Amino acid sequence: MCKKTYFNHDSNARNDEKIVALRIRYGAEGYGVYFMLIEMLQAAPGCTLEKDYKALAFDLRVSARRIKSIVEDFDLFTPTDGGNSFYSERLIKYASDVDESYERYAEAGRKGMKARWKKSEPITMLSEKHNDVIDFDNDVIQATPDAEIKEENEREKETFPPITPYKEKEKAKEDSPKSAPPAPPYGEVVDMWNSVCRTLPRVVKLTDVRRMKIRQRLSEWGGTPTEQLATLRALLERVEASPFLHGASGRGGWTASFDWFFANESNWVKVSEGNYDARPELLTNANTEPNGTYQNRMDRERAENAERKRQLAEMAANACAKADALNAARFGNP
Repeated sequence: MCKKTYFNHDSNARNDEKIVALRIRYGAEGYGVYFMLIEMLQAAPGCTLEKDYKALAFDLRVSARRIKSIVEDFDLFTPTDGGNSFYSERLIKYASDVDESYERYAEAGRKGMKARWKKSEPITMLSEKHNDVIDFDNDVIQATPDAEIKEENEREKETFPPITPYKEKEKAKEDSPKSAPPAPPYGEVVDMWNSVCRTLPRVVKLTDVRRMKIRQRLSEWGGTPTEQLATLRALLERVEASPFLHGASGRGGWTASFDWFFANESNWVKVSEGNYDARPELLTNANTEPNGTYQNRMDRERAENAERKRQLAEMAANACAKADALNAARFGNP
């Protein structure tokens, strides 16, 4: 791993010839990915990364193809280890320069320390009775006993608890057991359909498609499983009470079914809004229904249309009869 946790970033790095070529192809995203790779190299052993483009792509949230292009197409990185790894010459050079500078400063500091020790007066240790006091350059310093230091450290821990690093918090969240959401009550849904909608086709087999539809509808209703089942019962009771959904629709004996009810959001919404409820009101044409009433809005509209057609046909017949009478009066019977 490189010794330093930082590297210099030139203020005009974006104008470097190779970086310009990178930006032309991939824009600011390519620029950002390049410096993220530099950061990863800085933290890697020997400032070198393996060419595991899929792993790098997962970490940086870009495609493996783009990572490969940025590493290999712009001469920004140098392959090593037979082409299985890569590094940045610029990063290596910077790290070496920093290490050399650090060593120079450290060596100068060591020499200065030795010189100061040679010039300083010898440290005089006091008697055994007062061995917790030392004399250094005529300044008396009281040494703190170990017990007091330990007690002070304990007080600091209580006052300022250690801060858990962000990465450790995230790992703890991942490792902590997560409570799985309760499974949808598939069996209770089927049993409720069969018990409430007794006059409609029964459900015999619970397929994967039906499970998916049940999950979708329960999600749309929201609430706890108990509340969802209560909503379902209220809707199914309206389905069972609807003549229209039991074949009075005039569509060749069509009846509602489990799959129709759970097929989409629209169907149960219509049921909840009462579109299929029985509404005993007088029809304009008493002969349309045996009891002179219609069962819902669709039946009424259908009856009204039939009545209008009957009236038009009657008017046309009357007009033809009148025309025949006039012709007979004018020209006589044929």
